[in-house]
Amino acid sequence: MAYSYLRVGGAPEHRHLLGTAVDNSLFIVGEATATSAPGTMHGAWQEGVRAATALAPICGTVAVVGAGLAGLGAASHLRAAGRAVTVYEAASSPGGRARSVAWRDGHVLPGAMWLHGDRDHPLTPWVHNTGIPTVVGTWGDDHDPAGNVATFVGGRRLDANEIERLVALADEFEEQATAASEPGDVVLASVLDPWLDKQTPDDRAVLSAWLLGEFEGIFAADARQGSTRWRREPYVAAGEDAMLCGPTASVFEQIAGELPVVFDTPVRAVRRTDNGWRVDTDAASHDVDGVIVTVSVAALDGIRFVPALPESHRNALDLIGRGREGKVFAVFDEAFWSPLPAFVSAVDGCWLQTFVDVSVLVGEPALCGFAPHRYVAALEAADDDEIQSHIARAMEQVWAHAAARREHG
Repeated sequence: MAYSYLRVGGAPEHRHLLGTAVDNSLFIVGEATATSAPGTMHGAWQEGVRAATALAPICGTVAVVGAGLAGLGAASHLRAAGRAVTVYEAASSPGGRARSVAWRDGHVLPGAMWLHGDRDHPLTPWVHNTGIPTVVGTWGDDHDPAGNVATFVGGRRLDANEIERLVALADEFEEQATAASEPGDVVLASVLDPWLDKQTPDDRAVLSAWLLGEFEGIFAADARQGSTRWRREPYVAAGEDAMLCGPTASVFEQIAGELPVVFDTPVRAVRRTDNGWRVDTDAASHDVDGVIVTVSVAALDGIRFVPALPESHRNALDLIGRGREGKVFAVFDEAFWSPLPAFVSAVDGCWLQTFVDVSVLVGEPALCGFAPHRYVAALEAADDDEIQSHIARAMEQVWAHAAARREHG
């Protein structure tokens, strides 16, 4: 799973700069340009609509590159405005990084899993119409794993007093990080890693799981490049934090079904012409009045812009990192962690320490484990046996707690 974060020296205005129009009729938009909700489905959709709103009065024909949330939002708005629009999608199905995948007797969501604020979320009506169930309250009231979910360390579950003490320590780190970035932004790891090294082994394990789970998980940042000043950005909208528990592919197929989408057609180049723009695919070139490019910041490397993007856009791209978070879905004979909807199992050096119950989604007892950015490369290179060993390390103390609970009634 990949989405953007701000590198050291970057700021929300660089997201805004990347999303400004080139020659009034070319936009690059998506979650990476959503200053109010980066890294989210609703942020991506809103950015697509923003670009479409700007082009609808001045462009009769528009090419949309990408059929993810931003692309579908843009194309839906343009179509409603009576404009001729064509969506070019490299994959064989819509949804981008939010597509579900069939697995065993159910589905998994390798990318986006939550409506971060379901009240006015653009997907809420579609989710309801397709009958996809949702689960709310996974992370507690603050949309933050630290202190709001059960945490295990050293073979035990932390009690309320221990949680309170560790939350106070985490607050201490926040004060140090804020102070360190006030003279000028610094790399997050330069503050976080030395501070973690000063803690006792169990405290370090918990605080590392909490803080990496947030900075390198929720925000998918590489702490070795990420901004300390902008280590957090807003992303939650009004309403409940709702986990999707069904095949989101059906949602995107419904939305795309009302639009002219050309699948299996990657765009190779976007060229300025005397009268507008030319979009090059492997099969043909297409002349249009305007273009909205909605692919991820990483995928932008695969599109040639002629002429090159303005320096302001290139500089903004340099300060927006390509975030990564790993996910592993695992099934079990029984849901021994029940009734916990989510938990943290703090084990030093373990790739997977934050887990969410996805049994409703998968159709059998199952967990989704999350790997922070720094462990994703190792996770992707590992074989099944090595991944299972990390899951087993994390589950050992959770299983022991569950067994003791059953023994004592």
